[in-house]
Amino acid sequence: MEDKIRVIEDVIREYEGEFDEEKTETLMKLISIMEEVHQKSEVVIPQKKVVYEAIENPNKETVSNFVAATFNEPFGVDIEKTMEEFERKKRSVEERMKMIEEMMRHNEVKEKIGKDGIKQIETTIQKIENKLIECLRKEIQKDRVKEEETIPKEEETIPKEEETTPKEEETTKIAVSQESDDKKSCKQKERTTKESDDKKGCEEEEKEVDKKFEKRIKEIKEEEKERREKYLEFKRKYEEHGKNKDYYLELKNPSSECENEIKIGVWMNQKNNSIMDEMDTYEGLNEANKKVKKEIIIEMEKEIEEIERMVSDMKNTKMELDSIKEEKKEVNKPIKIEGNNQRYVRPAHKVEDDEDNIKIEVNKKTETDRVFEQINWRKMEMGIQFKAIDKGKYYVMYARIKGMRDEDIDVNITKNGNLSISGMKIPNKEEKEMIMRMVNHQLRGISEEEKVQIIYQYCQGKYGRFKEIYSIPKNVDIKKIIVSYTEEGILQINLPKYIDFNEIYDPFAFIW
Repeated sequence: MEDKIRVIEDVIREYEGEFDEEKTETLMKLISIMEEVHQKSEVVIPQKKVVYEAIENPNKETVSNFVAATFNEPFGVDIEKTMEEFERKKRSVEERMKMIEEMMRHNEVKEKIGKDGIKQIETTIQKIENKLIECLRKEIQKDRVKEEETIPKEEETIPKEEETTPKEEETTKIAVSQESDDKKSCKQKERTTKESDDKKGCEEEEKEVDKKFEKRIKEIKEEEKERREKYLEFKRKYEEHGKNKDYYLELKNPSSECENEIKIGVWMNQKNNSIMDEMDTYEGLNEANKKVKKEIIIEMEKEIEEIERMVSDMKNTKMELDSIKEEKKEVNKPIKIEGNNQRYVRPAHKVEDDEDNIKIEVNKKTETDRVFEQINWRKMEMGIQFKAIDKGKYYVMYARIKGMRDEDIDVNITKNGNLSISGMKIPNKEEKEMIMRMVNHQLRGISEEEKVQIIYQYCQGKYGRFKEIYSIPKNVDIKKIIVSYTEEGILQINLPKYIDFNEIYDPFAFIW
């Protein structure tokens, strides 16, 4: 795979949520799978929605969608194998440390996280290093104690020599033996005293940890009443209208109201995760406190999971509200179009409601028709990037949008005086047949439903709706704005300046 660190950065950039330990682990698993399937091929970064769904709710559908969306061409993903690989992935300590080393060697990463970020990471790594040395020291101490315990036994097994020496020599041997025994006894006493002191020190340390833990648990229980009330209130609102967009549509600011409720859920889980992280710092507790710690962690994990599920549902509701808001934006003051090939009308999307006619037409439809009719192009977003140039007497905005008709592009001035550029690109008959042939050739024997899914992934970003809104500079004469769309697929908008206008500000402040 190409520059792995750059891929990680780009995926993070597409994800608009916040990372916790679980989501970070999910991200790194996805990157690991990408590394396996893209050994030499180019990696495409999936769109925001695909990234968001895979990280927020990793399952068969979202993970396979993510992997498939990383390819330029339609790619058949073995869903069962991909999910099995995803669930099997368990990164070792060595892999984690290697990844940290790779990222910290990357100059762009260091520039982005800054000095404060690097300092925090250094502090965390220092703690890990200290923990490693401490664990190693304890194990070495255990080995030393075991070795010392075996020494007396080895000395006792030495065979006795024959009594060939005089009584004086025998007396000397007894004295030396007695001296040796005294030394051994002293060593054993010293070792016993040291072990006793170490044990006493450990017990005192454990007692201190237990005291701190019990004090903190008392504080958490005092805060629990308020936290529980907020949780129940959040849950009540979710159950009443969390997935009901019609409820929010009756409010003055539907999307903002929904977002405010989502923020409460996110804030609650930040608190819960903070407590969970704190629990991990308490080690060496007595059995009673270990049980309390375990109960709190289980309770927190259950609550975090439930809140995440509710927040995820409410985020989906907000996405629907945002989509409805975009569709309902009123525009007025249509631009007067001059010149050839400059006809712009709002695209009309006719929906057949006559069920009898639909039933008759079903039998006449080809596989290509049936597959492409199941794709909702209005829900698919197409990214268009406009560029701006100051030509002196006028500004020029332009973008390349190949394969469209001029009547599918809508350029207007909104009632707020902004420039609105929107439209929808749907593949024509030849493009549909070409895509269908490509899928049938590469992925034989798959169902129609699977074809819909693969083609949907392939078309993401290439087809669908687009809408861009820009502020118009004060020195532009809106009555003389000219729009043109060429056969080469270039959409160009000329914004003439007032001849006598006093330019007092940066004209490019309105772009991006």
